Amino acid sequence: MDTNKLKNMMAVIESGNHSNGFISVVQPSGMKDVKGNVLMNAAPSGFQQDIDTLTAIKQEVIEQKFYTLDPAAFTPIVTGFGAYSSESLYYQNFQLGGNFEEGISGHGTSTKKTKTDVGYDAINLPFYFWHAALDYGLTEIRQAAANNGGAIRLIEQKERANKKNADLGIQKVAQLGISGLDKVDGILTLDNQGAANNTSIIVGSLSSRTATELNAIARDLIAAYRLNCDYTAFPTTFVISEADKLGLSSSFDSASPQPLVTKFEFLLKAFREQTNNPNFEIVASVYCDTTQNDLGETRYALYNKDIDTLEMNVNIPYTSTAFATANGFDFQSVSYMQFSGIIAKRPKEILYFSY
Repeated sequence: MDTNKLKNMMAVIESGNHSNGFISVVQPSGMKDVKGNVLMNAAPSGFQQDIDTLTAIKQEVIEQKFYTLDPAAFTPIVTGFGAYSSESLYYQNFQLGGNFEEGISGHGTSTKKTKTDVGYDAINLPFYFWHAALDYGLTEIRQAAANNGGAIRLIEQKERANKKNADLGIQKVAQLGISGLDKVDGILTLDNQGAANNTSIIVGSLSSRTATELNAIARDLIAAYRLNCDYTAFPTTFVISEADKLGLSSSFDSASPQPLVTKFEFLLKAFREQTNNPNFEIVASVYCDTTQNDLGETRYALYNKDIDTLEMNVNIPYTSTAFATANGFDFQSVSYMQFSGIIAKRPKEILYFSY
């Protein structure tokens, strides 16, 4: 490199004019990992990073990743209903009256008429608000802009991080609920609302079973479910652990009568045949695993995914206010939403199997 050009570059850096993208010419600090190995690319957090004249600033930001799933794959989601209300009131009815036989007359039987009536009960589901503020100052914007022309996009990254925080929160609510909040239950914790928990049929991972055992398990699960709901419904969804789902992707051994079919395909076919439902689903959730929940057990859920059986509300979807400032230097925006836990309208149509 030409000596005069290098001197001019150094003068620009020392003067604080970073229009060319350079911050400093200090060599990397040589951070080490837990084993003592030097991390040549390690750097402290923040906008200001140590680089040299051979460093190129990439026009992207590597974002943190999280385990995600779609809550709507597990429960019906009602959006927009009851916005800004404090709770929702659900009515449930039940029949009052005698048996059918008591109303039969003629041929010497009683002529007394039986009476039938309907009773009503109410269930309250509380709604909760969530809100979070985003703050930034004028200096942050100037520093971000100095980093190669604003490659970091400060405001956008903060907003995306806040939205991700909200999404992960709703995801957890839909799976496990939030302990300590009234009636904020997830798909795996509706035993708080009367769903039963069977601990005798599934006593270990499904992926370790043979074809004969898997077929028997599917039969026994459906039979237990039908008995639990007084034979009024069939299940449509089976939630299993992600580890078991991965294990079920393997095929049976060559001696099996189903060597060319994966265990997952075999189990799904058994459920669809026994429920007479070609749309029966098996979905996986990492929260089923005892290492990923506070239930003290690995828990599977078999239920009727119908809005008459259960639902979750997102009364106000994630919404952000416009950034505003009172002094021209500090800016703030507030994001908010309103939601509920899952309500089990018919808890007998939800059955857990745990070990």
